[in-house]
Amino acid sequence: MVVVVETSAGEELREDVRRRLTAAGQPVDEIVLTTKPLPVDPRHNSKIDYRRLRESLDLAPWEVVYNGPMNRPAATRLLMMASALILGAAGLAASFAPAELLAAWGAPAPPQAEVLVQLTGALFCGFALLNWMAKGVMIGGIYARPVALGNFLHFAMGALALVKKLGSHEPGPAPAVALGIYAVFAVLFGLLLFGRVRQG
Repeated sequence: MVVVVETSAGEELREDVRRRLTAAGQPVDEIVLTTKPLPVDPRHNSKIDYRRLRESLDLAPWEVVYNGPMNRPAATRLLMMASALILGAAGLAASFAPAELLAAWGAPAPPQAEVLVQLTGALFCGFALLNWMAKGVMIGGIYARPVALGNFLHFAMGALALVKKLGSHEPGPAPAVALGIYAVFAVLFGLLLFGRVRQG
């Protein structure tokens, strides 16, 4: 958590604030003291404009500052929406066209295999719904860790399975496309899961 204090006091205030927060059981990553007025939302002239405040903080490119429900990074929201749409499309295709999907992958389509594909489609649809509903949730680091971890494991393990498939004889284009999608999402969810996230 990043605490920003508008004050004309010196460095002694920083330690006082840290001591008080620690005593209250609230850990803090950084305390920023500034003499400049904190930016406020022009619509209210009293509510802090967290977007402008974040921009004024000197953060590394991989660091993210969360500042409440209406100020989550757009990149995380787009990631959750994109993964939900991809998984939803795959889930619907697997649920309603299992034989066609098996044919595209060059696999036989006995009834047992079609049922397994449909069950996988149901899983994808459930995962898609989870990600879509979590698009407005604070995610990253310790926040909503089960959501980020579940997505990372799914895409990372899926990518490894697809690499093995591509090593077989004449795998076809479908596994290659799927591998590209899985690899991209595995990297993005890995960054979201293991990257440094700060809340302010």
